[in-house]
Amino acid sequence: MKRLNSKQLNADKNLSSKRFLQNIKRKDKVYNESKRPKVSKLLGASNIEAPRNISIYDGDDEQVFYTDTLDFIKNIEKEFKKGHCIIDFTKTESISAAALVIIYAAIDVIRSSYSYKGSIRWSSIKSVDKLIKASNLQKLVENKPIKYSFTPFKPLPIIHGIGSKYLDEIIDYIQGSIYKNEMAPETEYVFGDAVSETINNVRLHAYPSEKDDNKSWWLLCQVVDQQLYLAIYDLGVGIPKTVLDKPWFFSSFEKIYPEEYEQLVKVSPELKRGGLKLLVPQKLEDSQMIGLSMIGDVTGTYKSKHGQGSKSIKALVEETDNGKLWIFSNKGLYIFEREAEKPELFKLPRKISGTLLQWNIHIK
Repeated sequence: MKRLNSKQLNADKNLSSKRFLQNIKRKDKVYNESKRPKVSKLLGASNIEAPRNISIYDGDDEQVFYTDTLDFIKNIEKEFKKGHCIIDFTKTESISAAALVIIYAAIDVIRSSYSYKGSIRWSSIKSVDKLIKASNLQKLVENKPIKYSFTPFKPLPIIHGIGSKYLDEIIDYIQGSIYKNEMAPETEYVFGDAVSETINNVRLHAYPSEKDDNKSWWLLCQVVDQQLYLAIYDLGVGIPKTVLDKPWFFSSFEKIYPEEYEQLVKVSPELKRGGLKLLVPQKLEDSQMIGLSMIGDVTGTYKSKHGQGSKSIKALVEETDNGKLWIFSNKGLYIFEREAEKPELFKLPRKISGTLLQWNIHIK
């Protein structure tokens, strides 16, 4: 993937999308539909076959991780509403944290409204089985009660929270269990601010039409090779829609994308900015909308902390070796590594419901 510089943001956005698509689709177009995740009957149950690599990151010429994973999740959402299901991981060789959170959330939402009986067929790869068990996905699939224990030095399962619930416990767990209570005060402050900002944004913006007790989020925290991976997912309307309601949106739109803004105004000069909201998606991709949300108010007119871009998250990522921030929302993907470089913006071939934010930072 190659970053877009300021001069290329408009001209190269389609090229960047194609570049991303080339990485998640086979270039020779010999993709075999029969190899896609399937559903069959096994002992009267729906046997939902998991793909070999469960991931929403781009694959290579031999893999279609993203598409296969979304097909797999779609099958889960469809079949678990019917009753008896088996998730078949026998062919699975790897699972990414980001994809695991989305799968967990899909089943968790179904469990709140439907009655089902579920079980798992295990992979031959021990690391895959270990992650499934540690995340509490096994208990969720088997429809067993789930209780959270923030016991130090034990793996933290996927946490389902509403509002600010579990926020303090999560930060204390990371400080005590992962950093061994040696996190520098300034790092602890920035880290806590990043987590709380992300979760509070879910409460404040992701579910504009829902009551507070329906504003769910799911969080996974794991350590791999001295890298802390934190993924937070919600099933709200998505950043490309919520950013339109920011008081600073059109000012920042005009500043960052002046040509697109001018074109939009010319289309319907009689409309005020409120009416132009419906036309914005004709000029900006979802990834660009995510990018605007991360920049925030470039004019400095609005001083509210919320909506000023996730400064704490970007600071954490930038200060660590090989740090990276991924944001998937609707059909947009935003990737950030350093403030001195432009973020990568991509158009996804398939929509992801809601927003998934993941960052990894090096544990010092």
